[in-house]
Amino acid sequence: MTENGTAPSQQPVGPPVPGWRQRPRPEPRTFAGRYCRIAPLDPAAQADALYTALCSESNRMRWTYLLTDAPVDARAWQSELEQRALLRDPLFFTLFDESRSPAGLAAYLRIVPEHGVLEIGHIHLSPQLQQSRGATEAQYLLMRHAFDDLGYRRYEWKCDALNAPSRRAALRLGFVHEGTFRNAIVYKGAAATLPGFRSSMRSGPRCATASSDGLRQTTSMRRADSVIRSPVCGGPSKCQRVRART
Repeated sequence: MTENGTAPSQQPVGPPVPGWRQRPRPEPRTFAGRYCRIAPLDPAAQADALYTALCSESNRMRWTYLLTDAPVDARAWQSELEQRALLRDPLFFTLFDESRSPAGLAAYLRIVPEHGVLEIGHIHLSPQLQQSRGATEAQYLLMRHAFDDLGYRRYEWKCDALNAPSRRAALRLGFVHEGTFRNAIVYKGAAATLPGFRSSMRSGPRCATASSDGLRQTTSMRRADSVIRSPVCGGPSKCQRVRART
């Protein structure tokens, strides 16, 4: 390929990616934020608290757009989490709220190291964590790790087209809507259309600003003065400090 984006045959190709190498796969690890903590899924230590946070009768409506139904009891939940904990794609993490209690789940999935692409999904938040500054910070920490630490180029978000809160969350976090995959999957006996969202190294500043704005909004009533680190365009290990004054 030549420098101007053409192959030796003079046919057009995409922009060059100098020095590209396959990226490492994400591994289980802990993230410490100011308003949240993220840790590898550990059913033995976390299943009971997650069952209380996510599986109560009042939370059943939060399972509508998840791939599985709510467990019938705590034992079934324990078994399901044990199976999830064995996986590496999706790679599950437990999200802790400001009280340091397990309050949600998220996972890296569709991980393609040779192309530097992965997706964030299986997001399941308790009412206490939903729309909180901790939830915003958790998404930021996972995104930053993919871009800055692992050097991935593309970070995706997909959801059921009928899941309006998830679509709004993606846009609030700075993801860009790229298109719609119609009748993409079947789950719970119904076809689902999936809107696709993405962030990339080039859109990193936009996502950083959106994450900072989200923290500003969720801390405005607390008069917080938070400091976060945000991914910026330019590749791995390049971050800017963003002060979110409220």
